[in-house]
Amino acid sequence: MLLNFLDSSIGFVVVILMFSLVITVAVQAIGVLLQLRGKSLLKGVETLLREVDPDLGTQAQVLANKVLRHPAITEDAKRLGIALRSQEFKLVLQSLARENPEVAKALAERKAELFAKIDAWYEPVMDRVSERFKMNTRWVSAVFAILLALGLQLDSIKLFQQISTNAELRGRLTAMSDSVVATSEKVLANPNAPATDQGLADLKTNMDALRTQITATELEIVPKPWRPVAFESARGVLGLLLSAFLLGLGAPFWFGVLKNLVALRPVADQKDEQREIAARAAK
Repeated sequence: MLLNFLDSSIGFVVVILMFSLVITVAVQAIGVLLQLRGKSLLKGVETLLREVDPDLGTQAQVLANKVLRHPAITEDAKRLGIALRSQEFKLVLQSLARENPEVAKALAERKAELFAKIDAWYEPVMDRVSERFKMNTRWVSAVFAILLALGLQLDSIKLFQQISTNAELRGRLTAMSDSVVATSEKVLANPNAPATDQGLADLKTNMDALRTQITATELEIVPKPWRPVAFESARGVLGLLLSAFLLGLGAPFWFGVLKNLVALRPVADQKDEQREIAARAAK
């Protein structure tokens, strides 16, 4: 009995995790295509330059753009760099000074002062950039969770009932748990996909792997023909809202839950076996 409930929970989490990973990969792909991380960093570098030297004025944005497109920061000049260390920033500024008279003049007159300000302001500014980017990513992921739940008409209550009452489906999903964990580790190992063609190719590979695994579940999640069946009852609406909330928790959360549930399975199996032995002995 305990093992059946645990297997139902594992199967349910496997499905939710796979769709959460789909959202994660989709958000990463949008981030790469629209250069969201690079644009966020660009705003941070511009802010840092204005703090370091207010006299730069409108030149701060132009200079920030040149910094993040410098060959030392990005392999493709068409794409903004997505990471910048303090020392790299100072070295690139010295390199760019050769073509920017204002920067050259500032460095010649007060290089030590400007570099001291960079060291002082770098961490606070970049921390704000990172937090702002993470918050924006969470909002985008939440929107995707709602759209996915609506588009698939994913009713979590119905899904759990389906898994708990179908032994074949429950066994299939439980057997998939190890492969889904492996896929999760691959997707979550590199949350910041490189803003390159290879980065997009890797994201496509991850999405194809997830599509294959979702198909292997043989679940009929999307109604055929499609219609908003979840809105036909209050319970369906509740299941839909619950799905959006669960997906919004994110793949890292469900990855941790699945690993914990899988680790508990041998314990539940042993306890069920002990109960069966005790029941037979009592007869």
